[in-house]
Formats: sequence, structure tokens, C-alpha cells
Amino acid sequence: MAVHEPVRPDGTLVGVNGTINLTPDAREWRVYRRVGHDGPQTLIAKDEGPNLPTPAPWTDDSVPAAPGTIICYYLQIFDQNGNPSPRVLVKCITIAGRTMPVPMLSEASLQSGPNGEAMAKLTWFCDPVGAERFELLAAAEAAVDPELVGSQISARLGEVGTTLPIELDGKAWDAAIYQTPRVATTGFGPGPSFTVTVRISVGQRLAFAIRAVGDGVFDDRQTGGLSNVISANWAAPGTPSSSVIPWPARPLPNLQTGSIPVADFQPGSGPYFATELPSYYDAAGGIIMGGYDMQAETISYGASNSVELWFVDPNVDPMAGLFRYHPQGRTDGESEPLTAFVVYRYQVPNAEFADAVPN
Repeated sequence: MAVHEPVRPDGTLVGVNGTINLTPDAREWRVYRRVGHDGPQTLIAKDEGPNLPTPAPWTDDSVPAAPGTIICYYLQIFDQNGNPSPRVLVKCITIAGRTMPVPMLSEASLQSGPNGEAMAKLTWFCDPVGAERFELLAAAEAAVDPELVGSQISARLGEVGTTLPIELDGKAWDAAIYQTPRVATTGFGPGPSFTVTVRISVGQRLAFAIRAVGDGVFDDRQTGGLSNVISANWAAPGTPSSSVIPWPARPLPNLQTGSIPVADFQPGSGPYFATELPSYYDAAGGIIMGGYDMQAETISYGASNSVELWFVDPNVDPMAGLFRYHPQGRTDGESEPLTAFVVYRYQVPNAEFADAVPN
């Protein structure tokens, strides 16, 4: 399916034109246009007479300009006895429009299938407007064909040979291309988040990228830019040594267990606890880690009206309101400033976020 630009850079319209090679007994020809998959066929050009020129030119000067519109043209010819031929499809085109959206591909989630097979869950985010479906580009470092298999992707389209815009160890990777179902179909969803799960090779380093495409067949449709490229290498999971989540490999301050009884806390030294924040905050939750003495001021207005305002003394250093902590091992009872500190979050899967992972 060809892509047609309906508007020139100077703003003038670009029509669609063609020619018809006629036989000597042709006395009339008609060209019809259909907009969309199920639209009616509308007559847009015709000519008749005993001496029709051949090839006969025709033009469609009123091409719809909406991006992504599919237009198909049909031809019908009448002989000297008025007998019509069937309406024959000449060509379908897609109206080009704004630049296709570019997806953002997340890191692959490597999993084991029901029978222990290697699986990769690929998730990307993309504005669905203008995208009919997506193409998945995959390349294997040490094999010609990555041989992906999945219920949400097609068989490989064409031959392996589209080069991903990435170099690893100075080598360009040639990709196999697969396509997804249409956007908003059952099991694939309307976006803007899309996911496919594919079976991959074990112990093989793979590279993946996604691009949005318009309507039409492979290699004859509008395509968008490639997403970022990610790589993944599935290895059989080993036996976990413990349930302890390792800390990131970065310098950390001395750790405190926080095991001081609440009754032993002194003013200004805690305790710390997580709490849900009111709806007018930008975050859903927070950790109480300080407190301030509020000051009140009564403002009178009108004959007998007043309002009480509460505020923090602007002359007080905000850092002075942070809780302090009691270092373990100190025997003099003195506390130390809370800063610097590190807060880590551990996400637990639940009914609303079944795929939550620690971070």
C-alpha cells in the first residue's frame, strides 16, 4: 500500500492520478473511489465515446486529507454494446500525516514459561494515535534468526536483514521483524501501554526494538521511528540462597535498627513512621521525619468576625525541625542529626499491581 502526501510544503493540494490502457472495443470507462475499509464506492472520473484515447488519463483532485485515511480506487469499462466489466481494484493508498509516534521500550522482564521455557515480557509506551499496529525488531548476537514465538506476534516478516541502529562490540545487528495485532483488539489493548510475551532462546544475547506502523502490508506501509534498543540474555534461574534482598552496590551511611522503645524517645527524636498523605499533596504517602512548633495568629475582620491562622515561624531553620536519632553504642544519651540518610522502597505485589517488582 502506497503512502500519499496530500499537501505540498507550500500548502497546495496534491491529487491522485493514473492512466488506463483501453482495448479497441471500449466505449466508456469509470473510476470509483472508496474511503476506509467499508465505505461506498463513489464515481470520481469517467469518459465515453467511440474514439477514446489510450492510455486514458484520470485524476482525483479531492483526496481526503485526514492522516491515516485509506483510499482505494476501482476501474470499470463498458464495451460497444454497453456491457460492463466487473469493478477491478487498481490501487489502495494511505494518506500520510503527522510523524508516527515513537515508542519507549522498557527493559525486558525475563521469565520461565509453564514448562520451564525461556520467555521475555516486552512492555512499551506509545501514543496510539496514528498507529495501526507495531513491528517488533529482534536480533541475536550469535545467530542469524532469533526465532521468536508468541501468541501476540506474527511469524517472521520477510528475511532477516533490517539493521538495528545499535552497535555491540563494533558489530551491527541484523534484525528479524514481527508484527503485533492491531491496536485496541482483544488481548492487545488500546494503549498507551502495550505488552507482548515471546519465547526466546536460552543463553543467547538478544536485542529488541519497537516501531509504530500504519495500515497496510509489511514493507508497503507508513512506519515510525525506532524505539530505544534494549538487550537481554535469559539464563536458567538458580536456587535462591536466601530471601534477603541485596542492597545496591553504593556507599551507605551507618545503619540503625530503630529498635528503641517508643517510651524512650525524647522530644525531637521520632518516632519515624509511614503515613498516607492527604489528597492535596503531590504524593500518595510519606515518612514522618520531623516536626515544627506552629504559631497562631488571630485576624479580625468585619464587626465581629475573626479567623485563626497557623504557620511556621519563618525565623526558624527548617533543618532544625528534623528528628534526631540515638546512635547505637553511645552511652551518654546524646542524639545526632538525622542527615544524611537513605530511604529504600520495597514493592509488594497485590491485587492492583500484580507485576510489582522490588526497587
